[in-house]
Amino acid sequence: MDKLSDYEKYILMVEGVRRVSSTMSAFYQFKELVTFIESCSKSDSDYIDYKGNSMKKPIDRNKALSLLSDIDRMRWNNEFKSLAFKLELELN
Repeated sequence: MDKLSDYEKYILMVEGVRRVSSTMSAFYQFKELVTFIESCSKSDSDYIDYKGNSMKKPIDRNKALSLLSDIDRMRWNNEFKSLAFKLELELN
């Protein structure tokens, strides 16, 4: 599995997930979501900068670390869709 590209890993992760697309466009939106989750995982602050705006973090540091672990294991978590919706990212 280590030889798979990030896109291939994404396809395997979303396979069978309803209302989540495996298109390249959805993948790029997911990559933006991953970057946001990584930012949340690096600070215990209640606020984060996103696209030049300060916003209250929708997840705490521990939840972000848990979500990153799910991504590493290519395991879908419905929290991804919830966060994407809050950030106005299209995964479908």
